[in-house]
Formats: sequence, C-alpha cells, structure tokens
Amino acid sequence: MDSGEELAVHIEDADGRRTLRLEGPLDLANAPLLHQALRGAFESSAGGGRGTVVHLAGITSIDLCGLQLLCSAHRTFLAGGGNIGLQGTPAWFRKAAAAAGFSMCTLECRFRCGDECLWRE
Repeated sequence: MDSGEELAVHIEDADGRRTLRLEGPLDLANAPLLHQALRGAFESSAGGGRGTVVHLAGITSIDLCGLQLLCSAHRTFLAGGGNIGLQGTPAWFRKAAAAAGFSMCTLECRFRCGDECLWRE
C-alpha cells in the first residue's frame, strides 16, 4: 500500500564504506529512489572492496517490494565482489521480513549465502 510519504536517503561516506540512512516508508512508491542510491553505492564500491551499510532505524514501514529490493541488492553486491549489510533494524522490521518469508530459517532461496545471508539473525 502506497503511504503517500516520501523516503529520504541520506548518504554518508566514511572509513571506507558508504552508509545509506533511510527515513520514511520503504514501499513500492519509493523503490526507485532506493534503487538509485543502491546502484550508486554498488558502482562506487566496484573493484575497491568498499562496503555498504543500509541503516534502517528511520524507516516507518516496509512492503514486499522493499524487502525484495534489499534482497536483490545483496545478491548483486555479492556477485560483484562487494558486501552490503543492514544496521539499525527495528524489531518490527525483522518480524515483517520473517512473515513475508525473508528469514534465514524459512527462506527457500537458491542464492542462499550462508553466513553472508542478509536475513541472518
């Protein structure tokens, strides 16, 4: 469901990594904005071993599109030799992800990444 609110993406570069601090709803309406930020982070990390962190403490809601976008970005970063992780994940986010099937114990993903799985607890 489209909340009508806009997602804010704050980009910070420090200590060899890029942090994307998200504020607002991570939903279908806001997916293009996050996709653009993730793509920029991936391109800036190509060949440099630079890590990316997506900080989720400021998100207010998430839908299936937002979860899929994070999962897809994770696979893209790993395939490209980079790394991406989540920080500041609210408890409700983990519950929502697990309810949608995005958890290490329930995920039927052919891209399972073991210890690198984005959904590990």
